[in-house]
Amino acid sequence: MKRLKPKAPSKTAQKSHYRAEYKAIHQTLREMRLEAGLTQIDLAERLGRSQNFVSQAELGYKRLDGLQLWDWVHACGSDMEQFGKTVEAGIREVRKTTASTSSQVQQPATRTKKSTSKTKTGTARGKIAPSPRAKRKPVRG
Repeated sequence: MKRLKPKAPSKTAQKSHYRAEYKAIHQTLREMRLEAGLTQIDLAERLGRSQNFVSQAELGYKRLDGLQLWDWVHACGSDMEQFGKTVEAGIREVRKTTASTSSQVQQPATRTKKSTSKTKTGTARGKIAPSPRAKRKPVRG
């Protein structure tokens, strides 16, 4: 059996949790918990998890699989259909704002080279002198 070569990095797909749309999922999870009147600790107890797990999922540091998502939604007293509709609306909003931002013509930032001249003491004019603490040499013990 012949083994396939991996794709070049520029041709690989971007991981979904780095996409802007993924924020709609995190926000929906948090809003669902708040609408149910639950604290992170309350939800964590219902899920049999830690408060840190709930926090990380809401911030996007932890990804939930399908069953974990189902448990979350039902622990908040909702269903997957409502969750899906809310996420769909959130993703559409993100895409709308992203499209309007990218359609605007943006001027590239240009950097200008600042000319400096040396003084008699050898320091450059126009530059901020380092703080006295930065000049100190480390203490040798």
